[in-house]
Amino acid sequence: MCLPQQSLFTAAINASTTSKDAILMLGVVSLLMKYLPSGSQQLKQVHSWVHGHAQSKEQGNDAPLAKTLASLLLTVVARQSASAQTMEEFAQDVHYHIGDCDDDVQLEESDQFAIVSKTTAPSVLAVLYAHCEVLLSDIDWLIAQLKSEFSPQTESPFTDDDGASDLAHHGTASPTQHTGVVASICEQLTHVLWAMYELVQTALSPGPATNGLLKCLTKLYNVMSNLVKYYASLFGLFTHVCNNLVVLVETVGKKLSPKTYSFITYTQTIDENARLGEGTKSKTGKGKAKSAAGKLKKEGRSIPDLIFSMEMFEKHLIQLSKKSKRDLMEHFKRSTARDFKIDGQTVQAKLSENVKEEIESGDEEGDEEHPNPKRLKTV
Repeated sequence: MCLPQQSLFTAAINASTTSKDAILMLGVVSLLMKYLPSGSQQLKQVHSWVHGHAQSKEQGNDAPLAKTLASLLLTVVARQSASAQTMEEFAQDVHYHIGDCDDDVQLEESDQFAIVSKTTAPSVLAVLYAHCEVLLSDIDWLIAQLKSEFSPQTESPFTDDDGASDLAHHGTASPTQHTGVVASICEQLTHVLWAMYELVQTALSPGPATNGLLKCLTKLYNVMSNLVKYYASLFGLFTHVCNNLVVLVETVGKKLSPKTYSFITYTQTIDENARLGEGTKSKTGKGKAKSAAGKLKKEGRSIPDLIFSMEMFEKHLIQLSKKSKRDLMEHFKRSTARDFKIDGQTVQAKLSENVKEEIESGDEEGDEEHPNPKRLKTV
């Protein structure tokens, strides 16, 4: 995008009377950007232009426009440098504007992007989840390709026609080259990790926001588990554990895992309060109550999946620790969130409550379906 074109798009966006006009203009930029070569000077200009708007363009309460700008910025950054640092910066702003899980924590001001505000933060959060899923899927694919590198029947997967990924251009299957690729993967995962670290401390409301974060965390731990498992399976070819991997593991043990368990506890507390609130609602709000209950059930299913993925990650870390003769678990501590204890009295009380609700619900449905049965006429 040359300077006259930048000026044209900037003037068009600033002169837009509605956000729809500006969003359409950004859509045109996104479409044209696909035809720019990765790493080209034109792509760098687009990055600079979009980044400038995200930092200086105060959108106020315009969530759709902020969402479009954030998505375009993350896309162009991924194409230009394949760095996830921008995702981390967005997460810091979202954390600041939504607030911390702990009311006593005083957050430092974070206004790296003017498009993120208290109103637009939920929309930007949805964009972060989507891009995190894409990035982690790409990394997972790359790890699978690394595994196939050592298969004699498979040609090198890092040869493509258009050079899809900078991480992939490390040649054939030599241990040194694989260590370089692993280091690049760890660098990407570290940025994602810090973004998730900010979000697990954020006071997210029950529903899509919380459920989306739980899914991203599960995906992150699964990808890290696959990476550690792959590294452990080929450790005989390496003399030591990659420094980038050591830093990644230490950061997970010191920072992410403890905060993740705290977030699980926070989520369960919020869910319990929501259930108690539903019990005091009148019968006129049954539709909303059922919808809220459905959201809570989704979160309830996501939490065990997350804990399982964390356990599998630590399992593979223990295996790598034994092979490398290095204690990679020194920064991991067992959390009470892992201990699933069954309280008989609580279970019995809950069962009795459910049975009572089912009986009352059945009586009401019976009265509605059979109000006054007519007598059969005798011939």
